[in-house]
Amino acid sequence: IIGIFLAFSFGIGKVFLIVSVLLLFLVFLMIKGIRNKSYNFIIGIFCILSLISGIFHINNYDTTHQSALKSTIGQKGWIHGTVISSPDISSKGHHYSVIVKVHEIELKDKTKALDGNMRLFVSIRDNSAPRINENIMFYTELLKPDFKEGTFDYELYLKTKNIYATGFTNIIYPDRNTKYSSTLYEKFMVSCRNLRESINNQLEKLFAYDADACAVIKGILLGDKTDFSETLTENFSTSGISHIAAVSGLHLSILFSVLCGLLGFFKIRKKFVSFIILPAILIFSAVTGFSPSVCRAGIMLTMYMFAL
Repeated sequence: IIGIFLAFSFGIGKVFLIVSVLLLFLVFLMIKGIRNKSYNFIIGIFCILSLISGIFHINNYDTTHQSALKSTIGQKGWIHGTVISSPDISSKGHHYSVIVKVHEIELKDKTKALDGNMRLFVSIRDNSAPRINENIMFYTELLKPDFKEGTFDYELYLKTKNIYATGFTNIIYPDRNTKYSSTLYEKFMVSCRNLRESINNQLEKLFAYDADACAVIKGILLGDKTDFSETLTENFSTSGISHIAAVSGLHLSILFSVLCGLLGFFKIRKKFVSFIILPAILIFSAVTGFSPSVCRAGIMLTMYMFAL
């Protein structure tokens, strides 16, 4: 954490000087520790390596991640991409936004391949919102997120969600182009998004009589609060239970406990339990979007299963 903070605040050059001093101090600890038969210097090695990893993480994340998309900021053209999120309707109902994984942009003189995520704002009008995993095309100008209010920085907020550009359009079209290649990870995430969308549709059918009930269930199971009304959001906030509708380690722990209870009831041998629970943890984490809190809990539960 200190490495990330230093690199982000002061730049790599100044932080490199700090790390050099710390490395000299580490060498001193190693010499002293070996002489006194003390192994505290191992802790020093761990701390220094952690610091360096934080520095390189923020440097790599800020300079190379999705650089192809960032290089086209300010250009207008036809964007081809895949929708990877459910529509988020604005409070006034004039537009909705979706996250689009961009594949390419058609400029006046050339077509340029891209690989990155953008947030697209679409006027509602008569447009039907696209489905998750639907290939779409639209004309827009790629913009750099630029909004700050107090301590809130919209660009940094989007960066935490791997989004590096925004755009506005009045209409979108289905893209029949299927030449885009996908990695194994992307295919896995497509399957998980399809599963999430299927669960969403089933919940909407089951709770068609009560929109608020449906929104709460979606929040608890999937961490999806896009259907929360203003009144519902205010009630959750006033009651101090907003965390229930944000999928976290709590939800994964409940899933883990239920599965362990069921497997214990059916007397499944312990060494086979991991082969059932670990895939379930992975799928649940993927369906809920690999939020940091779920990833933390998933890693700890996985370590626990290996320890058993």
